[in-house]
Amino acid sequence: MAGCNQQQAGLSESPEEQAEEKSPTEEQVNEQSELPMQNEENPVDLVLLWHEHEIYLGQVFGDIPDWGDTVEVFKDGKDGELVENFTVKSEEPETMSAEISGAGQICLTKLKSFEGRNIPFTITYKGQEYIFLCNDDSWVAEETPQENGQGTQTGPAMNHQDTPYADEYVKFTKRQYTDEELQAFVDADLSFQDACDKLSTVSDVVQYLYLRGYQFAPDDAGTEASTRYRLNSGACVGDSALLNALLEGDYDEQGYVYIFYARGEHVFDYFVKNGVYYYCDLVGGPFNDRGADPKKNPVCHITTDPSTLYEAWKQLEPNDLDDSNSDMYLAIMYMTAYCGDPTMPTTRLIDTPSGTYAHIPLSPAEKKSQQILFLRDGYTFEF
Repeated sequence: MAGCNQQQAGLSESPEEQAEEKSPTEEQVNEQSELPMQNEENPVDLVLLWHEHEIYLGQVFGDIPDWGDTVEVFKDGKDGELVENFTVKSEEPETMSAEISGAGQICLTKLKSFEGRNIPFTITYKGQEYIFLCNDDSWVAEETPQENGQGTQTGPAMNHQDTPYADEYVKFTKRQYTDEELQAFVDADLSFQDACDKLSTVSDVVQYLYLRGYQFAPDDAGTEASTRYRLNSGACVGDSALLNALLEGDYDEQGYVYIFYARGEHVFDYFVKNGVYYYCDLVGGPFNDRGADPKKNPVCHITTDPSTLYEAWKQLEPNDLDDSNSDMYLAIMYMTAYCGDPTMPTTRLIDTPSGTYAHIPLSPAEKKSQQILFLRDGYTFEF
């Protein structure tokens, strides 16, 4: 989806220029007078297209950034007609702006934190108002789609990363503390152990670390969780160790996902609640060196079947996973429920016609729960 700065040509007139446009002809006025001012008898199903997702009335969608995001307005779904001749207004213009940015397009821009609230904006089309809701920290909150304001289900519930677990995602990302309470923890300079005791949800940990000034940085000084907490920074290994340690015992199960490429590796966390797996990548989301929104929840995939992570990873991190000449040529992906320091020797893999043997040492605890999610043909691993 293009950003708000990619407006269509011919739609860049200033408000002053637009005001100077010619008045409508008498024929046009007569045509407009035939349109109903209220649309009660002939309602139109207005649907937004947002990053290829269809958003219905009453649904909450989000991650609205401060650089702007674009939605398109359609009648009856994305295969319908693009809507024009409408108006739009934000109900809290000081928090989020909503402006027409092109033919059938609206630009939404976060001006300040939504503070966990849903910010409505209203589209007026043919005399009828259509209200949609936005947030700035998760893709979709728990709301029921409405049809013409009547509360009728019109489509599937949308959720983070297009998984079918909207309700579970909302519950998983629910915060226990407000920003003010977490800031008080920061001001109190909690010890590592106190932070482990007080924090019990992924969303609280992410926000707490953000308020604490946590940054992406190499793990050269060590990957132990307490070390990364003291230094207030880390890369994938240190970040994963810290997140797991802060939340140890707070979910039904938790552990790590390891990914080994031809000449590199990556690790992130997973948590299980009520049979649902939540994969969380601090480096790939909230804290990295690529400028991601630091307050964004780190959930990158939700599933009840861990084996689906590989296909999801191909969408999340396309890189060159199947190109044998690439450093990002994927050899193995596995997970293990081991809540400790995820440090392990670097394993370099070299692709050869006869296949490559690699040794990955695992502790007894890791071996007990180790589960291979993907192993490329021609590779042999010994754990």
